[in-house]
Amino acid sequence: MIGLIISAIAFSQSKKAGYKNTPALVGIIIGAVLVVIGIVVTIVVVIATVAAVNTGYSG
Repeated sequence: MIGLIISAIAFSQSKKAGYKNTPALVGIIIGAVLVVIGIVVTIVVVIATVAAVNTGYSG
């Protein structure tokens, strides 16, 4: 999450300066993908936990 924010700031500042900052753009893309993956994994874990509790699974 921090990398996504820092990359967005760096990209914005370099764009204002007229400089093409490819590493910052790559950082934004990778950060966004990782955030989405994290959200999906969290949702799956919560659903699996609720399902396990509701079925009485005790590990």
